[in-house]
Amino acid sequence: MNNTKWRELFCRIAATGLWFKVSTIWNVESSILQKITQAHFEKEFIGDGCLVGGPLFYKEIFQLRVLRYQPESKINEKVEYDDVRWQSFLASLDEVGEIPVTIHRSEAVIQGYR
Repeated sequence: MNNTKWRELFCRIAATGLWFKVSTIWNVESSILQKITQAHFEKEFIGDGCLVGGPLFYKEIFQLRVLRYQPESKINEKVEYDDVRWQSFLASLDEVGEIPVTIHRSEAVIQGYR
């Protein structure tokens, strides 16, 4: 996927406040759960302050897993879905253009490479 689409996706994730995990071509295991608290998106990378372990070049992203629920909403192991933010995020994906995304019950998986 190209840099512009990654930047647009991360802007939409930041706007909705959803949590996500990212894996890179160097480490395909998903990173820790994170949330964007300070948007700093450059043309080719996400700047420091956006991600744990940033900056991260878009071309290094293998996979992005955007969660439908807020981790702090787990009560007695029951997951409470955040459908308002989730639906807002899904609706905004059409504005980004064609992206390699698979929607599951609890997450959206976006592939950097196919």
